[in-house]
Amino acid sequence: MDSYDLLLWQTELNAIEELLSAHSDPQKGRAAAMRIAADVHQLAITTPSNHNAEISREEFAGKLAMTEAELIQRMDPYDWAGQLRAMIGHDVSATWGGNMQRAADAVNAQLLVIVGLRDHMVTPGSALDFAKRMRARTLEIDSDCGHRSVACEKEQFRGAVREFLDQ
Repeated sequence: MDSYDLLLWQTELNAIEELLSAHSDPQKGRAAAMRIAADVHQLAITTPSNHNAEISREEFAGKLAMTEAELIQRMDPYDWAGQLRAMIGHDVSATWGGNMQRAADAVNAQLLVIVGLRDHMVTPGSALDFAKRMRARTLEIDSDCGHRSVACEKEQFRGAVREFLDQ
């Protein structure tokens, strides 16, 4: 991951850990932690212009409350924090002492790397760099949907995957 990705995930993790420890009532701490995690997550899942186009100012409070309530009900903050720690600690080059070229050279599979160019949640730089090192095929989706670009541009995505698997 690039440093911007790490900033996002570390921010969510810090918020969860702080809010869990700040509340004497475990249920209130869990709800507060997931509410803030949901808000931070929404900041990064799409682009500002896509968010503005999908949610009007008048709809904002209701949509935000609904998103927060869904995440509070569906997710456990300890599980979320564990997932964040796993993502933050993930490094495909660790086995090779941080040498990304050696990591790329160790891959024996054909690879299709798909990135959203305007993804604010998992920025495309490191994936594109790895693909270049491997001389892998890439699909760069330039969509205003950001992290959700694969869902928004599913026909482009499906076509590229179909063509790749047919080879």
